[in-house]
Amino acid sequence: DYPLEFRLGLIVLAAAAADGDVSEEEYDEISTYMQTTLEKLGVTMSAKAILKNCAKEKDNEDLLDESISLVGEYLSAALLAKILNDIREIIGVDDLSEEEEEFLATLTETWQIEDSGEEEDDEEEGDDEDEEEEDDNEEEKAPKVRAVS
Repeated sequence: DYPLEFRLGLIVLAAAAADGDVSEEEYDEISTYMQTTLEKLGVTMSAKAILKNCAKEKDNEDLLDESISLVGEYLSAALLAKILNDIREIIGVDDLSEEEEEFLATLTETWQIEDSGEEEDDEEEGDDEDEEEEDDNEEEKAPKVRAVS
């Protein structure tokens, strides 16, 4: 059994390594993200220690697949969308490769998240106004994702 923080670290590292390399910039961003996550979870272990353990399992595809499935099963859609956006931002520090984009697409599909730019027919009219305000405030290039209800 692996704790949540390990599984998140493994997923983020796998996303960054999808292009065959984790850049120094990516690793620094992952470390900062994980430290913040650990503090929120009340975990006293250091992010670098967890990432070191994750790196030992970097070639364990079964563990990665299981982690993606379990995180998707037990976390809310809103939290999954936030994690996906965070991962996109983290691994985008050195520009997203095609392989990293494919990994993100796999997470999006597995966790049943869709790009926020896509409209659903059954959305309430009030949501459209909120989305327009959010679009006006967005300055990032990468598309945001949102939970599918």
